[in-house]
Amino acid sequence: MAVALLLALLVVLVTGGSFRRLASVHLEHPWLLLAGFGLQIAVVAAPMPDGRADDVGFAILLASYVLILGFGLANLRLRAMSIVVIGVAMNAVVIALNGGMPYRPPAGAELVTTVKHRPERPGDLLTVLDDRILVRAPVNQLLSFGDLVLAVGLVAVCYRASRSSSSRSATAVAARSERRGDSRRASTRSRAVTTRTS
Repeated sequence: MAVALLLALLVVLVTGGSFRRLASVHLEHPWLLLAGFGLQIAVVAAPMPDGRADDVGFAILLASYVLILGFGLANLRLRAMSIVVIGVAMNAVVIALNGGMPYRPPAGAELVTTVKHRPERPGDLLTVLDDRILVRAPVNQLLSFGDLVLAVGLVAVCYRASRSSSSRSATAVAARSERRGDSRRASTRSRAVTTRTS
């Protein structure tokens, strides 16, 4: 998520978007997102009672995804937010079905198990959607297809939100004004022709 957000901000910078416009975007229920991230940080950072990672830790992890999905659904009015929701949901489904996100480590890599991540096991479900895409330096991280969809969605949301809505509105207003002007000129010519013929 952090890498995807940094990539989205970099795209805004490179394409000449406005960080001021991006920061001014109104978000519905931002506390849902903050609470979801807070729970995920707590699961990783806070010591878990012995033997409770599989129940208490897993329940907290699922709750965090529910909150994050709730935030995404509450903000579907933002263009491309639906892509973000799909990416988060893909990860959430795999985690819910397998009691955590399975990952396929590269050859020789150290196997690490946390509340959120663990190595693939026989019988895991939807392994095609688990963490199996190795992104090398400078990221050096295993990603899932859900992560990629999420990254695309975040880039699209930030890109669109950083664009000037006023310029699009001004173009639309100008087009309407031109159409009204054409209509008035046509009406004037019609009345002039009627006057001459009478």
